Amino acid sequence: MKLLVVVALSFAACGTAHAQFPANGTPWKKLYDICAADQAPKLRLTTCDAALLAMPEGHEDAAWPHWYKADAKLALKDFDGAIAESDLAAQKLPTERHILNMQCWVRAVANRDLDGARKACDAANAENPDDPGQWDSAGLLALRQHRWKDAQQAFAKGLSIDRGVASSRYGLALANIALSNDAVDSKAIMEGAVKLQPTVAADYKGYGLSPDDVRALAKKYPPKS
Repeated sequence: MKLLVVVALSFAACGTAHAQFPANGTPWKKLYDICAADQAPKLRLTTCDAALLAMPEGHEDAAWPHWYKADAKLALKDFDGAIAESDLAAQKLPTERHILNMQCWVRAVANRDLDGARKACDAANAENPDDPGQWDSAGLLALRQHRWKDAQQAFAKGLSIDRGVASSRYGLALANIALSNDAVDSKAIMEGAVKLQPTVAADYKGYGLSPDDVRALAKKYPPKS
């Protein structure tokens, strides 16, 4: 399977200049490299659209500008747009695990089409069970679906591969709270996650999954034995 290569192109040196010129007459690979570079979401949408216009029809890399557009639209909270872009990418590379993971992630964050998200997450993890980011997606999805034990197991699996994923640490603490209603042990885990990524608590609160949210949900949807 062809893997995405994020090109080491300096956006600071090249991006501002190239972002303004039209696709016509511009080498599509240059536009593609700018699309892949780390940049503000609105600018990424512009450069990825230009890359798609300039790419040869049917090119094997045409899925990836849609992948980047899904990421950008998610950052802008355009959830419908993010889901649509992830699906366009999947139409071109339906079994590529990074694209499957994006389909799962955008749906889990948006709290929409969770059954579709689960199908995509399961397929990504079947393709490669050693990617901690994919288990992080699966964990968030399981929290959304009130599958507390599955969430605990998914986050723990990801952390067994990489202990440095802050969102998985925080998510594991939330799953523990849902399963035991005992926040004492979870507090230290959450504090450690915040040290790694200061925004992680706010991110989960934005998902409607703060510790208090999870306690309330666990009462409404108690863990299954």
